[in-house]
Amino acid sequence: AINFDDGLETWQIDTGKIQGSVAADSSYVYVGDNAGTFGAYDISAGTKGWTYTANNIKSDVILTNGIAYFVNEYLKVGSLVALDTTKQTAKWIFTATDKTQIWAAPAVTDDAVYDASGSTLYKLNKEYGVAVWSFKAGKSIRATPVVDSTGIIYFGSSDGYFYAVSKDGKLVWKYQVNAEISGSAVVD
Repeated sequence: AINFDDGLETWQIDTGKIQGSVAADSSYVYVGDNAGTFGAYDISAGTKGWTYTANNIKSDVILTNGIAYFVNEYLKVGSLVALDTTKQTAKWIFTATDKTQIWAAPAVTDDAVYDASGSTLYKLNKEYGVAVWSFKAGKSIRATPVVDSTGIIYFGSSDGYFYAVSKDGKLVWKYQVNAEISGSAVVD
């Protein structure tokens, strides 16, 4: 951790390779690594508070209302984990039926979680991690989807299209860019 006032290191921890952003609340910094350790470290001192064992954490950690969301991979099959940071246990784990890779962290709204596995975008029930609907793109979706204030979900795909999908899982429009899209959108 670095002090923003003077740029000096305040503490340091040893982890495996970190493949995404960390998250923090007022007590802990949450870190996932490729060795499969999800750790909660004291925000002031860097001391280990607790850990959760996974396989290979491959995404940003998204923290909302005490739930940490991250992608865990085992043998090229991705699962989305919703980890209750108070109970220090998985609230739910979602693995797509086709058992493909999940490439990016989810988008989390007040009532749903959106993420992609392979070329399929899923809307998950936030409480139980059950798929509400799915939408199939032409090829892999490799970035976090973005949800606007009206509930439209935006994402790009390796098929060279940028998609807008309604909150009930229907295609609103798609725009061809003639190149693979591997980054997230920005919505105003």
